[in-house]
Amino acid sequence: MNNAKFRPQVLQLPDDNYGYLARREAGLSPMAMVSTLHRRQVIDFVNPHIRKMPLYIMYRVQFEKSLLRDVWSEVMDSWPCFLFILIGPCVAIVVGVVVFLVNGAAYTDNEIFGRTNLRRLYDFPLLWVFQTVQLVDHQSGRILRASWGLFCVTIFAAYAALLTSHATAPQEHPKINNLEDLLEHHDFKIGTSLDISYFITSLRMAKTGTTHARLWQVLCEQNESDPRTFSTDKSYHIRRVLDGKYAFLGNIPERMVPTYVKADFSNIKFARLHNLRYCMAIPQKAFYKDDLERVLYTAIEVGIVKSIRLKWIPDKAELLASKVEIKTDVHLSQLDFLLYFVATGISIAILIIILEIFVHRYVY
Repeated sequence: MNNAKFRPQVLQLPDDNYGYLARREAGLSPMAMVSTLHRRQVIDFVNPHIRKMPLYIMYRVQFEKSLLRDVWSEVMDSWPCFLFILIGPCVAIVVGVVVFLVNGAAYTDNEIFGRTNLRRLYDFPLLWVFQTVQLVDHQSGRILRASWGLFCVTIFAAYAALLTSHATAPQEHPKINNLEDLLEHHDFKIGTSLDISYFITSLRMAKTGTTHARLWQVLCEQNESDPRTFSTDKSYHIRRVLDGKYAFLGNIPERMVPTYVKADFSNIKFARLHNLRYCMAIPQKAFYKDDLERVLYTAIEVGIVKSIRLKWIPDKAELLASKVEIKTDVHLSQLDFLLYFVATGISIAILIIILEIFVHRYVY
């Protein structure tokens, strides 16, 4: 069969390029994107290039309304507010307990930490809840009672305000934070670079029975056809990622980071695919969760992909500077308040349990 009429017209490329996008013809054969002069060079170029140039999945963090699963990250970003919320009630309780013990020691002619005085402190909550207030007839009881009351009023009033404000003004927090979240999201696309088309060519030409051929068969089953168009315009893909349109799969040159990523890299993450011999990528423009997971698992099973590791780009120093800048703009959310007050209540319960153990062991 004469393949001449199926051969696309290709442009002669500069020596520093290995291919270009032949938009219609690329769907027929990725090798059609490579000029005749460079075709042999590309075949020799495939494996060393893949080994030396790691590939990444790049995607933009997307947002949704705040959920309880985001509470811990919020607390980590605003822990000074957590301490501030606890200061008032804790100071009130500590002052009340101290005054109660000091006055009780004078009232009972006993030491501050004497058995009788500690017994009064242990009995106080029971007297306050189950008996009349007349049973505690001196000033220290009223002070301690007021401190406990201040604590309870603060907690429940703030909790009521929390529920109201959270219902009227929910906060936004990331919905896609990592590769696992990306797989859960059904509306993303993966753009591929020309580097991937070289690897696809090596898969198509693989001998039957090899791991490459097995992976190629899985990819064809997922795509229901050969991989189609591959774009070499990385800058276009990165701009689309920054716009939140879809994810990018391919090598990210360092020289492109300052131009396309630095302005908004706080919302950009990269997942590097670690392999036993070289870095491998999934050549598909619209994978959904089950399809992508199946191919990744198959690639790991056949020994091509060893593991997946998330990575931030650019370098760590710039990222830390960005995180500091972001934290200064973080506002305390309503879920923070909810967690703070729940944690405060748990802390008080633990304190009471410890006090009971102490009284039963050392007072009685």
